[in-house]
Amino acid sequence: MLDSTTIHPRSSKSPEWVRTPFLGKLSLKLSKILGQRGLRPAFYSHNSSKNLLSHLNDPVRPDRRSGVYHIHCNDCPSVYIGQTGQQLRLRIHVHTKAIRNDTPEKSNFSDHILASRHNFDSTSSVKVLHSASKGKWLTTLENIQITKAQTNPRGSLLNAVLPTCDVSLAGFYYPSNN
Repeated sequence: MLDSTTIHPRSSKSPEWVRTPFLGKLSLKLSKILGQRGLRPAFYSHNSSKNLLSHLNDPVRPDRRSGVYHIHCNDCPSVYIGQTGQQLRLRIHVHTKAIRNDTPEKSNFSDHILASRHNFDSTSSVKVLHSASKGKWLTTLENIQITKAQTNPRGSLLNAVLPTCDVSLAGFYYPSNN
């Protein structure tokens, strides 16, 4: 059967389309190779609206996230690693308040600061290690960071005990030197 717009016979078999990214001149060469095998490329662009506009979102500040955090003493290499399901700034406020009110039982970190008479600056001594929601994954991330800190010979860990979770995962990534 002849098509009304061309003098070539129309194929009864429709071409098979292959979705592939457009890569400039390389795509034209690819198109020829695919055509020899009876395939037709359907090119798409990486420049989607989502990719072009995603940087416009307001990022959440680290102190407004929940997750695993690290506090270090300003006067010695001691560190405390904890997790919080609330905003980090609220959890750090608990540590700061315990130092200010001289209640070391409220946090292991405040106990260290008060007992050693060291200093603590909540703006420069706190770092978010992992942002995550409360749950098993957050506990596992905390456990990994605690195990990592335990294997650091230059620091002293202020955590009283490891959180309850599968320690084999943390031990796999950060084996103990003992």
